[in-house]
Amino acid sequence: FMGMTKVSECLPKIKKRIRTLLVPYLLANTIAFAMYAALDGISRMSPALYNVVNFHILDWFKLDLPTILYNVYWGPVAFQLWFVRDMMIFVLLSPIIYYCLRLFASKRCLAVAGLLVLIATYAFTSMHVIWMAIGGIIAMTGIIDITEYRSSQTKDIIMFLCLGIFLTISFCKSANIYEIPFNGHALFGVIGLWMLYDRIVAGRLLL
Repeated sequence: FMGMTKVSECLPKIKKRIRTLLVPYLLANTIAFAMYAALDGISRMSPALYNVVNFHILDWFKLDLPTILYNVYWGPVAFQLWFVRDMMIFVLLSPIIYYCLRLFASKRCLAVAGLLVLIATYAFTSMHVIWMAIGGIIAMTGIIDITEYRSSQTKDIIMFLCLGIFLTISFCKSANIYEIPFNGHALFGVIGLWMLYDRIVAGRLLL
């Protein structure tokens, strides 16, 4: 959304992402499917090896074609590419998302409110695609100028205290002490590591 002024400008970006996201995504999952199938086929020749392999992809051929395609390309079979799948969904819906974010971007106070709503929504859900919306509203409004941001000791201390609190909350969640969903540790963890990196580069913190 950087530099965009109207919804129609989303279309060229969508076309470009077909080449840079969709095609590599389909290719990578097709290759992964073939490799897993070959590994499964080899493992079936040895009972000992078959028991070690826990991903018997050849069993998928007993399923119907739509289910196989769903498992391979939506799953995806190359599971580490889930974020690429989410990016493609975001790109496909970018005209609608752009229009919604533009409503917030009309005034600075609305932009700040929209940013806070997105951050809060992410903190209490597992909708990682919201990261892209957060970046979009920042790009469209300039309410945060990343290039001009300067860290300070006070900001660093506050950020790491927040990170410690959120990690504690996350631990309580994983330990089933309470059931409230919370993902704030990821948000503040990224910013905290960014500040730590700045201090290392500036020579103010020695490892």
